[in-house]
Amino acid sequence: MATLALLLALQWRVLRANRFVTVTGKAHAQEPWELGGWRHAATAAIALYAFATLVLPGIQLVLTSFQPAIGVNRYTLANYASVFGDSQTLRAFGTTGRLAVVAGFAAMALALVMGQAARAAPRWVQRYLEIGALAPLMMPGVVLALGLLWAYVSVPGLRMLYGSFWITLIGLTVFVMPVASRAVSGALAQLARDLEESARIAGASAAASVRDIVLPLTWRSFLAGWLVTGVIAAGTLDIPLLLLASHTPNVAVLVFADMTSGVPTRASALLVLLLSAIFLIAAAGAGLAAVVSWRQRRRRTLGRDAAGAVSTSPHFQGAQA
Repeated sequence: MATLALLLALQWRVLRANRFVTVTGKAHAQEPWELGGWRHAATAAIALYAFATLVLPGIQLVLTSFQPAIGVNRYTLANYASVFGDSQTLRAFGTTGRLAVVAGFAAMALALVMGQAARAAPRWVQRYLEIGALAPLMMPGVVLALGLLWAYVSVPGLRMLYGSFWITLIGLTVFVMPVASRAVSGALAQLARDLEESARIAGASAAASVRDIVLPLTWRSFLAGWLVTGVIAAGTLDIPLLLLASHTPNVAVLVFADMTSGVPTRASALLVLLLSAIFLIAAAGAGLAAVVSWRQRRRRTLGRDAAGAVSTSPHFQGAQA
């Protein structure tokens, strides 16, 4: 907690001078960070990190999912047949998908509301909201799950949520809030306040300025943060293990059950299917973002062409004269 407080104080000091504001009401351009001769070393470091933390474990996970036992150089589809033949598998993937999508979206939406409210609030309110969003980072998942469990069980009206989907959703939303708040704060730190102030002076309401200025400029960060928080929620074990009912597990709980039962190869098959679903969702999101960006660029190009055609027309020049 002391380390987190020190890092927060350092970040507040760095961001106080608006050094990271890149989107303003004036003309602006986002320039790449030129590393010079260090760009090759940076590329090699990124590639080495990805190879050591993603490629090698991923290859081993895929190979293990096709083996009857770890280390046996014989490959079979028995693990996948066992997974697809289990009636709990489809329900577990459905539960995991709903928890990941809803918890990630809820965390990002709450973080965006808190971040936007903090921009117009006094400094002490900003600090309070930021510390509140980062507080779950200091608690292990087991501690957070037990705290939610005792809090809801002790209240008569909320006791019915015990062992339900909803209490698990609340726990995962709180658990990923620190990640969501970092994603949102990074996007909002780049926006100058004069954009919204200009809109308010022109007569726009606070909701309209957020809808027409903040959301269009931060939607990429929102989608990226939604994906990251959703992935974290999909792979979290301790909170669903303590809060979900035993007859409605998610994929992480099924993997834990297979590991404790001595069938890690079947657990590997479950993880390969989960990662494949995540990659497909990420690819679909990237494709959607690319289509939206292309349409926005095309709309701006058509607008500039139309403005140029009007300015060069004889009627427009006559009117100017």
